[in-house]
Amino acid sequence: MGRRNRRGSARGGGRPAGLRGGDGPVRRARRRGRGAERRGARPVPHRAGPGRRRRHRPARRRCPLGPGGGRLGRRDHRGPDRGQRGPGLRRRGVGGRPRRPVPPHSQPADGRGVSALTLARAVWRLAAPRRLRLKLAPTLDRRLKDYVRAGARRPHGSDNTEGPIRIVGYFSGDHGIAASAKLAARAFETLGVPVERVDATHAKLGWTPKTAPLEPAAAWIFHLNAPELLAELATLGPRRVIGPRYGVWAWELPVAPAGWRKDAALLDEVWAPSRYTALAFAEVGAPVRVTPHPLFLDDYRDVTPAPRRAAFQAVALFDFNSSAARKNPQGVIEAFRRAFDDDASAELTIKTQNGHGFPDLLAALRAEAPANVRIVDETWPYAEVKALIAGSDALISLHRAEGFGLAPAEALALGCPVVATAYSGVLDFLDATNALLVPYRDVPVDDPQGIYTCKGATWAEPDVEAAAAALRRLRADPGLGARLAAAGRRTVAERLTPEAWFKTLPEKVQAAALRLKAAG
Repeated sequence: MGRRNRRGSARGGGRPAGLRGGDGPVRRARRRGRGAERRGARPVPHRAGPGRRRRHRPARRRCPLGPGGGRLGRRDHRGPDRGQRGPGLRRRGVGGRPRRPVPPHSQPADGRGVSALTLARAVWRLAAPRRLRLKLAPTLDRRLKDYVRAGARRPHGSDNTEGPIRIVGYFSGDHGIAASAKLAARAFETLGVPVERVDATHAKLGWTPKTAPLEPAAAWIFHLNAPELLAELATLGPRRVIGPRYGVWAWELPVAPAGWRKDAALLDEVWAPSRYTALAFAEVGAPVRVTPHPLFLDDYRDVTPAPRRAAFQAVALFDFNSSAARKNPQGVIEAFRRAFDDDASAELTIKTQNGHGFPDLLAALRAEAPANVRIVDETWPYAEVKALIAGSDALISLHRAEGFGLAPAEALALGCPVVATAYSGVLDFLDATNALLVPYRDVPVDDPQGIYTCKGATWAEPDVEAAAAALRRLRADPGLGARLAAAGRRTVAERLTPEAWFKTLPEKVQAAALRLKAAG
C-alpha cells in the first residue's frame, strides 16, 4: 500500500496510488503543464482521479506593455513599489475593462477627488428607473437652469478693469451670429487691440463646468443669444466668469421672449445690432446699447464678380435655419415673376443653405420657381458668395423682419444696389439715397417652422408689386444702379467701419482696449 500517510489513518488512512505526495506522478504532470503554459505550448493534462480529467486554464498570452514588451501577471506586476501600476490596470494584470478616468471638471477645485454632485448624479443614473428619469427630465431641466442662473447672479467683478478682452461665440460656425463674433474679434485686432477667443460651439447645460478656469477679464463679450448664453455659462462655470459681462443679442421681432428678458439680468449690458432690436429689449433686466456689426472695406474692394449668366441678374440669400417665412423667398420669386415673367434675359439666383434639414420647404420653393429662377441650396466659401453679389444688378431682401441685415450691408460694400423691405434693422443703414425701399403692412407672425412663436407679435408683409416695379426701374435705368452703388459704399465707410463701431462701445471697454493696445 506504499508509505503510510504521515497524518495517520484517522484522516483516511493511506491515499490511493497516483495521489501520493512528494514527487509523485500528479505533481510532475502539473509542473510540466505549467512549464508548457509559460512557453505558450499545449499543457500536459493530469488526472483528477481514476477515469476523470480536470479541465485546465488556457495558457496565458504575453501582453506587450510599452516598447519593452513583457507580461503583467500574478507575479510580474510586483516591483519595488506595488502602488506604481498604470492607471486602469487591475491587480492581476490588464484583463477586464479599464477604469474610467475622472474628468477634471468633475473634481472639486481643491483636487481631493470626485465631487459630491458628480457622485449624486452617478447614483441617480444607476439607481433610478429609466421611465422615472424621463418623467422627471423637464423638472430637472428647470432646476438645472435655475442652478446656473443662481451661480451667475452672484457678484462677478463688474468693476474689474484688468485682464484681457474675451470674445465668446461660435467661431467655427457659418451663420449670422457666428459671423458677428468673428467680425468683432477682427475689428479689435484691426485697431491693434489683442483679444482672446472662446469657441462656444460645444456649449451644453450641465451641473459642473466643462473647462478649466479662466483668469478674470476686463470684458466678457458674449455673441450668444439668451438660451445659448446660459449653456455657455454652465460650460465655463457661472461663478468663474469674473469681470464685466456684455451680451450681443440678435432678435428679429418687435418684442423679446420672456425668458430673454429674465436672463438679461445675468449681464451688465445688452448690445443690440440696431435701434429696432434695442426697442425690442427695452424692458429687459439690463441696460441696452446699440452696437452695429463692423465691416471691412478692404474685403470688398478687389472682389472679382462671378461670370454673368443673363443681361439682368438679381440675387437673394437666406438660411433655412433662420426661418424661411421671415426671409420670405416666396415673395422674392413672386416679385421677380411680376417684373419679368419668363424673360430668359433676366435671371434670379436664390442662394440658400441647410435646405436638407427642411426637404418639404425646399421642394415647395423649387416648385414655385419659374425657368428663370435658379435655386442653389449649398454651403459656399465666403469668397464665392461675395463674387455672386458683386456680379449681380440687384440684391433683393423682401424680409418680414431683420435684426440687422448683414447681406444688404455687404451688398452696399460691394456696390450692388439693394431692393429691400423698409422695415426693421436695415433702416439703420438703408435709406432712399442708397437703396430702393419697399413699403409693407403689419401682419401677425406666422412661422411654419416654429422658430418664431411669440403670441401677438407682428412683422412686415412687403408689397410685392412695389418690389417688381423697383426691379423694372433698375433694369431700365443703369445710371440709377450706379448712383445707388456709390451711395452705398459711402454709407459703409461712414457708419460701419471698425472705427465707427469702436465709438459705440462702453467707455470702460474702450479704455481697456486702449490699455491692451499700449501694452503691446
